[in-house]
Amino acid sequence: MRAVPARVVVQPGRSKPVELSVAAKVRPAAPGALEGSVRAVAAPGTRLRVPWAAAIPVTRLPAISRVALSVPVFTASDRKPAVLSLVAGRVDGSAERPQLLPLARLEIELYRGKRRVGTLVRLRDVLPGRYAFGLTGRGPKGARLPKGAYVIRVLGVPVGGGPPTTRSVPFRLR
Repeated sequence: MRAVPARVVVQPGRSKPVELSVAAKVRPAAPGALEGSVRAVAAPGTRLRVPWAAAIPVTRLPAISRVALSVPVFTASDRKPAVLSLVAGRVDGSAERPQLLPLARLEIELYRGKRRVGTLVRLRDVLPGRYAFGLTGRGPKGARLPKGAYVIRVLGVPVGGGPPTTRSVPFRLR
């Protein structure tokens, strides 16, 4: 571990930034973590120990899964929408040491053919879990969509890097 500056004196009631960096000799297998602690002397005889950890996520698995539409063909309705369900993020690791993989961003976009109609949903900082969204047959601006074939594109971007996951679900408005 390296601190810049290596030594700093702070007067009571004041603060100064210190940059800490860690270089690991070996990267742990995912899901795993690097962990340690920072020791500081706050006053003669007073020592602080501040623990830290950096998670190593599993990046080869999808960030979203189980994307499904309740019905592939439906009539536009505000009262009885079709339901788009999905699992966002994951919980990896073991029961003793679970590791949450939340999403930095979840987006649901609407396409008609190859033309992007617009974004229906954009969520940030999404915790792992099951989510459901109602599709009423209305577009991004609230207007009723014309009858025809459409595609819902779901994009999940994991926190901490790793490739985003995209899933597409076709449906038809009658």
